Amino acid sequence: MKKEGKIKKAKEIRRYFFRGLSPIQWLTSLFLSLILSHLSAPIIDVKVVIIMPYINPLIIGLVIWVIWFLVIAALIAYLRCVFAEDKFRKQEIATKEKQQKDNIQPEITKIKSGINRFAPIDHHHIEKSDRWIDDNSTPVEIRELLPEHKKNVQDYNKWLEESEKIIKEDCKLAFQGKKFEKLKDRFVGFKIDWREGFEGTIIDRYKRYILGGNIELEQCKEEMVQHYGRGRKTDNGTDSLRDFVDSSGFYDVINELKKIQERPSIETFREARGRTLEIVEQIEVVLKK
Repeated sequence: MKKEGKIKKAKEIRRYFFRGLSPIQWLTSLFLSLILSHLSAPIIDVKVVIIMPYINPLIIGLVIWVIWFLVIAALIAYLRCVFAEDKFRKQEIATKEKQQKDNIQPEITKIKSGINRFAPIDHHHIEKSDRWIDDNSTPVEIRELLPEHKKNVQDYNKWLEESEKIIKEDCKLAFQGKKFEKLKDRFVGFKIDWREGFEGTIIDRYKRYILGGNIELEQCKEEMVQHYGRGRKTDNGTDSLRDFVDSSGFYDVINELKKIQERPSIETFREARGRTLEIVEQIEVVLKK
């Protein structure tokens, strides 16, 4: 392979020597060769006259100039070949990096969307991150971020799973008491997600607020009536969903959820989520360059 590379480079140099040099570069070779032949002629003349006194000094000078001219022209051709190879290599690297960025971009966009929705990150994303790290076409700035990104993703998934378990268990315990019996019976009349029950509906509607640590009463009321219908009523028409979310019992529900969102494990999840999102946004910045 090395021999083939040398042969290829020699051919490239010959191509630049005979066809690639511009008039300016030929003139540069001519000018430099005249200067160098003039500077070296006295030294060489003395040696040649001593060894072969019968040779005309003009011929010696002409030979010296021709040699310098060819050497300089060959050197310029070599440098052009080197610069051309370097330019081609940089263009090739830039092209591969762009293609790799195009491959990474959709995945990072999907991951960011999932994080914003408090969704788990597919474990296949870790495998993709490993491949990106090992791929030389991945921009160096992204490769430097990926090891930390992988760790953050694993922490994010771990604490998300733990937090979801806590929310489910705590909601079940919180709403088992007599305090919420009448409210739950009242809720059944609206026939909302009856298979999930009261706790399941609350978790489904408000889990992301609990995970985000931003449960607010008015926000939760609006979420419920907007999703299930502002004019929703029980079959007999005696109770409306708007009255239900305006009741003191519903206020108590939100207060219980506020307690759950302050659990240490859920706070740890929020920290892990923040770190993960931060690195993802840094990767996005590099992808846009």
